[in-house]
Amino acid sequence: MENILLVMPAIPTRGLAVFPGVKTNIDIGRKPALKAVDEAMEGDKQIFLVMQLDENTADPGVNDCMSVGVIAHITKAVSISSDIVRISVEGEKRAHLLELHNQDGVFRACVGSGIAGYEPATAEAEAYKNIIITAGETLASARGIVIDIPGIIGGNPAERAVDILSDVFLTKAEDIRPLMEAEDTEARLRLL
Repeated sequence: MENILLVMPAIPTRGLAVFPGVKTNIDIGRKPALKAVDEAMEGDKQIFLVMQLDENTADPGVNDCMSVGVIAHITKAVSISSDIVRISVEGEKRAHLLELHNQDGVFRACVGSGIAGYEPATAEAEAYKNIIITAGETLASARGIVIDIPGIIGGNPAERAVDILSDVFLTKAEDIRPLMEAEDTEARLRLL
């Protein structure tokens, strides 16, 4: 896969990893992140989201974040107070974080977009998907969570199923990081 370098507005997220195919809301309060949202909304509505390793870092750089994040599409931005904007995003594809700067009061990232996305289903991938559904149901039951795993995953390919379940069940950076940074879709399936 060809690696294309992109420079785009970015948000280093605190305690949140957004996976491809996942829709979520994010409350933005840091001025450089707010300006990044403004810049994205004035353009193609694309923004790079990357999870910070330490939520307390006020002005993170490349070494303060995971090495892989997601290029996302902002579907909506709404002011919820004078200094907070809530954005609705959908993760589109993984990308390597190469540089992250607070440039002119705006978080901007240089990213390499050459990470494999979702591939056509193979018999092996579908077998993994069935294992993932069973594992998800077992995990949900063990945690006392009532959730329709097959309904959530639906007709999605196995690779997307991993991202969806990762978003549902993983909350700690140390658990999320290996899945987010695994370049091979089969490796992500095994990690979950």
